[in-house]
This record gives sequence, structure tokens and C-alpha cells, in this order.
Amino acid sequence: MISTAIQSLCETLSYYLIPSPEWSPFWDSLYDGLGTCMIVWIQLYFFGMSNNITIQLTGFIAMHLVTFPIVAWHAYYGDGWTEEAVDRCLGIVPVLVLDVVTVWFLYWRRGEKTDYNGPFKG
Repeated sequence: MISTAIQSLCETLSYYLIPSPEWSPFWDSLYDGLGTCMIVWIQLYFFGMSNNITIQLTGFIAMHLVTFPIVAWHAYYGDGWTEEAVDRCLGIVPVLVLDVVTVWFLYWRRGEKTDYNGPFKG
């Protein structure tokens, strides 16, 4: 009984953790976006905030925001909502969330360095 439970657990984990061809559009769009976000975070860590980093961050966010409607447009007017289009859009969503977190963190930290209560003052 325990061996069948472990075998079932391993099969379930292998389905979700091992990249399969069906999930490649999701991983492609996720890795593309996360790579650009990591570039900004690494530069911020080593060099601090500067105009160049602000310009790069703005450009990356613009690319991510434009990618989502382009994929959706081609999916809607092209072949329809295929699994590939849905997976690609799902891969872009965490990247957009990370972009929002980056902007919020940068501008909250920049304006409120001495306040330990965070952005919500009570």
C-alpha cells in the first residue's frame, strides 16, 4: 500500500516538475521574462538606483506588457485559443506580477527609507 502511494506521488510530481513539450511555451515565456527581471535586480544590488536602471526597467515592463496582448491577439484571430497560447499567456502573468513588485519595492524603499511601518501608515 505504501509503495503504491509513493509510486503515485512520484508520477504526479514527475508530471508537474519535469518539463514536457506541452509546457514549453509556458516555460519559454516565464524564463524570458524572469531573465530580464533578474538583470534589473542584479544591477540594483550591485550599483544602486540610477537613471540607466530606470530606463531599462521601463523598457522591460513595456516589452512584457506588449507581449501579452500580442499573444492574445494572435490566439484570438489566428488559430483560436490553443493550449500553446494559453500556456504562453500564463507564463507572462508571473513576470508582470514581478514587474509590479519591483516597481513597488523600488519606489516604496526610495521614499520611505527611515520609516519601518511600510507604505501603510496607521
